Amino acid sequence: MGSDIIPLTKAQKKQSNKILLELDEADRAIRETAHAFNDLEAYILEHRPMLYEDEDEFVMKVSEEETREELISLLTETEDWLYDEEEPSAGKFKAKLREIQKLIGPIFSRAYELSNRDKAVNWGIDQIAFIRNAIVNLTAEMDWVPQEEFGKATNNTDLFETWLNKKIEDQKEKTLLETPAFSVEQVQRKVDKIVDAVKLISKRPKPPPPQKEKKKKKKKSRKREKKEGESAEDDSPEDSDTEEKKEGESAEGEKNRRFV
Repeated sequence: MGSDIIPLTKAQKKQSNKILLELDEADRAIRETAHAFNDLEAYILEHRPMLYEDEDEFVMKVSEEETREELISLLTETEDWLYDEEEPSAGKFKAKLREIQKLIGPIFSRAYELSNRDKAVNWGIDQIAFIRNAIVNLTAEMDWVPQEEFGKATNNTDLFETWLNKKIEDQKEKTLLETPAFSVEQVQRKVDKIVDAVKLISKRPKPPPPQKEKKKKKKKSRKREKKEGESAEDDSPEDSDTEEKKEGESAEGEKNRRFV
């Protein structure tokens, strides 16, 4: 019986693969566009309410009313454009998101720093005392660790303390509308680096004690005594008697030969 299925030619296979690839690309573009649309929409809905008066005390402190009103208008216009765009694409939505982030991001960044700065500074000061105390204890308990390593950890702690005190003074000279002199993340990163180094030292195992040479010498001396004992046994009285007997017989024979 013959088959009703006719195999595709090479040209037909090539065309089919091309169509499948185009469909996959179209699906991918749709998914990316939807994702970019959602990101832009979520950014607008999250940040616009916080720009209204008395919604967020820290945002109010680090921005001026006129600036906030301008940004509210910008977000509203962007939202209208987002829903009305006739030829939506992921590229367009991503570019628009970057555009508004550059204008709105600094305000919310300053607000975050203001709300967390005092806690970060106090935490940093506490960590300085904690690290120094840990170094003192480890120095006393871990005498196998080179003193240079503890000295390095102490020096890094001193440098961090100097840096933090300077940044605190620099911040006092800035207004809340300016970029902060330092960030909460900087404090955390610098402290974590020192703490990690001290933790590595604290986990250093104590090396095993060196083997005592005296024990080896005792073993060697025992072997020598054993060998000397064996030599003494070889030189037994029986062997001496035998040799004396042989010498006596030899002398007697010599006498007999002389008197023959």
